[in-house]
Amino acid sequence: MTLEPPTTSSAAPAVRGLVDDATASAGLLGGIIATRAVPDTELPGVADAAPGPGADAMPPVLVVLTAGAGQVAGPARLVDKRGIVTAGLQVALRDEADPVGNARRVAAAVDAARGEGLLLDADGEDLPVWVTLPPTEATHGWLAAADEIAMSDLRVALPTDAGLPASVLPGWIDACLDRELRFRCTGGLPAALPAEGRPGWLSVLAGTAVAWDGGSGDEVAEALTSTDADTLRGVDLERARRWFVSFTSTAPAVVAQDAATLGLLG
Repeated sequence: MTLEPPTTSSAAPAVRGLVDDATASAGLLGGIIATRAVPDTELPGVADAAPGPGADAMPPVLVVLTAGAGQVAGPARLVDKRGIVTAGLQVALRDEADPVGNARRVAAAVDAARGEGLLLDADGEDLPVWVTLPPTEATHGWLAAADEIAMSDLRVALPTDAGLPASVLPGWIDACLDRELRFRCTGGLPAALPAEGRPGWLSVLAGTAVAWDGGSGDEVAEALTSTDADTLRGVDLERARRWFVSFTSTAPAVVAQDAATLGLLG
């Protein structure tokens, strides 16, 4: 099952539906929230929760698997059986020694689930499946795994919650755009602007836009590390959303406050 985005929103297009709420309790926050990011271990509670008066205003669920390819079918069956409104599923490549083989196993598990009539929306279309690549530089194996994900019509989740420096991001973003892979970030973007070596969500938006417009690696890196909000706002951020779809946040209200300060949320 899927849920249409809110028809009214105070969020600018650049940030509308940008956040996957890991608290699962923030509501829509003016349209900035896309989904509730819920670990598969917590799905029974979501399934058993009686819908309240405002249930129709709750975002759909992004199911975050706590295991690998072998865990795809169970949660997919549960959300289907319980009628949980679902926006997609995220699964990590657990075998860093063989990311390509792992990506193939994930793709096979997803195909098998869809063959059972799972991971489909109400119109029978495929729900997005986000595959989290290893938290490493974009090595040959990493890139080959990205190739497998692209060939399988899946999407990429970039492991920005792994505490890696922002210096890895230009390579990751370039790899996604080169393969026309839509991506989301798994977390680790606590503020709009970079701080303490961590990227900001505004800088990732700007860096993605610069990369898509053919900017050099240095120009992309500059956007990703810039703390000049006015400069970053000058980039066509909405254009970046075709590729940078969303990110998980444990503090969605803070994201909303930052967006409001930037004039992106009324």
